Amino acid sequence: MPFLSLVHALGFRAKFFLIAALAALAVGISISQLVAQRVAVIQATRAQVSALTGVDLARSYLQAVQVRRQLLVSAAGGDEAAGAGLAAARERMDGAFRALLSWHVGAGPDGELEAAWQGMEEEARDIAAAGPAQFEGRLGAQALQAQGSHGERVLAYLAAISDRYGLVPDRDIDTHYLAHMLVVVGPSLGEQLSRAGILVERGVRDAFLSERDRSAVVGSISIAGEWSRLMSRELARLPPGGADAALQALSQQLPDAFELAQVVAFGLTLQNASYRLDEAQSAFRRPAEVLLDLESRVAASLARVLELRLESNYRALWLTCVAALVPLLLAVYGFCVVYRALKDSIGALRSQAERLATGDLTVVFQVDGRDEFRDIAETLNHVAREFRQLIERLVDSAHALTSASIAFARSTVEISERSHAQRTSADQASASILDLVDGVQRIAVSAQEARDLARMAGQVSDRGASVIQDSTDEIRRMATHISEATGHLDMLETESRQISGIVDVIREIAEQTNLLALNAAIEAARAGEAGRGFAVVADEVRKLAERTKDSTQRISTMIDRTQGIASQTVRAVRQGAEQVSQGVEKASEASASIRSIRENTQAAEQASGSISDALEQHRDESRQIAGMIASISDSSLRNAQALKETVQSARLLEGLADNMRDSIGRFKLPRGRLAAQPDGEIDLF
Repeated sequence: MPFLSLVHALGFRAKFFLIAALAALAVGISISQLVAQRVAVIQATRAQVSALTGVDLARSYLQAVQVRRQLLVSAAGGDEAAGAGLAAARERMDGAFRALLSWHVGAGPDGELEAAWQGMEEEARDIAAAGPAQFEGRLGAQALQAQGSHGERVLAYLAAISDRYGLVPDRDIDTHYLAHMLVVVGPSLGEQLSRAGILVERGVRDAFLSERDRSAVVGSISIAGEWSRLMSRELARLPPGGADAALQALSQQLPDAFELAQVVAFGLTLQNASYRLDEAQSAFRRPAEVLLDLESRVAASLARVLELRLESNYRALWLTCVAALVPLLLAVYGFCVVYRALKDSIGALRSQAERLATGDLTVVFQVDGRDEFRDIAETLNHVAREFRQLIERLVDSAHALTSASIAFARSTVEISERSHAQRTSADQASASILDLVDGVQRIAVSAQEARDLARMAGQVSDRGASVIQDSTDEIRRMATHISEATGHLDMLETESRQISGIVDVIREIAEQTNLLALNAAIEAARAGEAGRGFAVVADEVRKLAERTKDSTQRISTMIDRTQGIASQTVRAVRQGAEQVSQGVEKASEASASIRSIRENTQAAEQASGSISDALEQHRDESRQIAGMIASISDSSLRNAQALKETVQSARLLEGLADNMRDSIGRFKLPRGRLAAQPDGEIDLF
């Protein structure tokens, strides 16, 4: 996944800060939910406070409509004072409506409020345009009905405000009953009292009350009674502290004041009682005034409750923020402490790993605590310990390789010296054989003369016996030299086999070094970035081991070639030795022949001929032996040259061992493992 790839690509600090950011985001989301809840409650409470303003404006407008309606009815009945107050009442009503309209526009578009407001402005203009003449006679009933319809519309608008802002549906008992009394009960009770009071005033002024008006008065006063009792019950249901002393006093005055209005209304409609106009007006004015004061007190109590709720919600919001901020700060502090601890642990591991990378194998990884970093440190200590042991083994192998190369070089020098001595002996043997050839030639001449001078056989035979004896001695010496040459060649072959064994040991050491280098490379690869330097060293060691292996292969090839040449030389020398032995035997036979010549002069010529033939053959064989000895000398020369190359290879092997020691020498090991260095000098002839 791209996100996981991105996370893997991040460094330690980026990952740590990513975790901190995610944790902070989670805490922020939790805090934001709590804050959002508190803010929602605050906004709802502020909306209720705003709605309370609209309710007060609607109530003020409804009261202004009721007052002007009362003045219109009184002015229509001939009350001049009421007629004089119509202008002020209209101005008050218009001002209240404009304030309500401004609040309605400021409240914003809302379907429920718009539906309740629809037609309100047209009716308000019609109500404002109505005059006292429209309330006279039968037209008065229609005007009162229009006024009542407009009052119902205002009551519906009050209910819409309550529903829109959740005043009455509020589950809080502190605001539910107060809002219900302020929005529903109080305005409805005031509207019914106003209607009943107008009808009663008309009946008292006209001394006549139609059946329709009687029914309307009874209905209005009965409905008002229900609203009055409901208000008393709701006032009684307020929790302790929900109503102040003045509100409690007004709640007790309202039933008494309403009872007087109820007595006048029922007395006029049911008992045909007669009342003075001022008595009827006073009977309905008193409960209206008490209701107005009661509504003002309820509005003040409701506003106070909402303000207290708003303050409480603000305090709760601040407490929520503080309660959320403190754990967040503690979490940030904890993250900082943990980050510092992790940074210190990683820094310690890094510095120690850098020491290890520079070749200091004495480093010990130490981390405070018993966490995963402690496990990593122990693992790195194990890796360093294993690598240190590997380097120590490489040091031992390098020392052994150097010692073996020096020993090999010394052995090669000794073999070279012996080969040089062998060459000298071969040269001497060759010179002796040449002398022998000359002697044989002289003997052949003497034998020829003996054949011609048979008579002088005794003298010649004596001289011949002497010559034969000398030849026999020379041949025996030659046989001795050839035997010595054969022994030297055997020693050369034995030394060559020893050199082959040493080369095999060097080859095994090179192969073991190659394996150790491969193991070091594997361990370095496991160590990752920190083992890159170890991998380079291991690769250099492996290359040196391969070069050592190639050199030993070349040495082995040259030694095999030298052994082949030595074997051929041994066979040739042995063949010459056999021929020399035959020459000795033939010389003995010649000596016997000479003795026979002495005994038998007659056989001297035949014996001399036989000797001449034998010496001729011996001369040829001696020449062959001389050629073989020359071949042995040439082989010794080539063997010496090959040994020089072998010594040079040994020098190269020693140089490779020195390079290996130099490569390993940059590693710092305990107890001075690299202090002891084998010494040795190789002299080439």
